[in-house]
Amino acid sequence: MLKTIKLPIRIILKIYRETKKLSNRLFFPPKWKNMRHLKPISSVFGFDRGTPIDRVYTADFLNKNFKHIKGVVCEIAESTYTRQWGGGK
Repeated sequence: MLKTIKLPIRIILKIYRETKKLSNRLFFPPKWKNMRHLKPISSVFGFDRGTPIDRVYTADFLNKNFKHIKGVVCEIAESTYTRQWGGGK
């Protein structure tokens, strides 16, 4: 005779997520395309696949040190960081 064990929903969801992650890695490996192409894989700096990793580190650094940044800034292409961390916040 089998005994039924009731698990909290958070544990069931964690088991489900970990199992799904593992199965995705096994059955759907990354498609690296052909690395011999001279054309970039992404034309939008990786934003089509989520947040590029360098943006995460840059945002973390600026978040920790924004009090020390003063004066005139020069930002290339767009003023994302200046608007977010500038202006004496």
